[in-house]
Amino acid sequence: MILDHLTQSERNLAAAKMMSKEGFYSQASFGAQQAASESLFALWYHLKESNAEVAARYNSPLKFDELAKLVPSLQKYMETYKILDSYYISARYPPPEGDKVPYEYFDTRLAEEAIGWAKQISDEVRHFINA
Repeated sequence: MILDHLTQSERNLAAAKMMSKEGFYSQASFGAQQAASESLFALWYHLKESNAEVAARYNSPLKFDELAKLVPSLQKYMETYKILDSYYISARYPPPEGDKVPYEYFDTRLAEEAIGWAKQISDEVRHFINA
């Protein structure tokens, strides 16, 4: 299951890169968010399998800040993950009033930034799991 989540994360990241290359920046940003989240699911399952205390205490996936307490190397990504996490909604749905819709707001810079952050987080997770 852990490997499945890591592989799905990599595929989500590859899809985000393709969407960005084709100019679908909001979709690429959402894909990057999904890639980072998928790698965090892998980490959660890894921690559950390797740490009896985590398995006993938590029966649903942990939030990023909780994972970062258990895996200190993730703490440096706290702020970037908050931005990525906001793309779960903002990259897909138009705002209630007045602002640009996602395809108008998201651009190359935002998409590439999101992809870079997702890759860093995913790489950190993979490194931790493989250590």
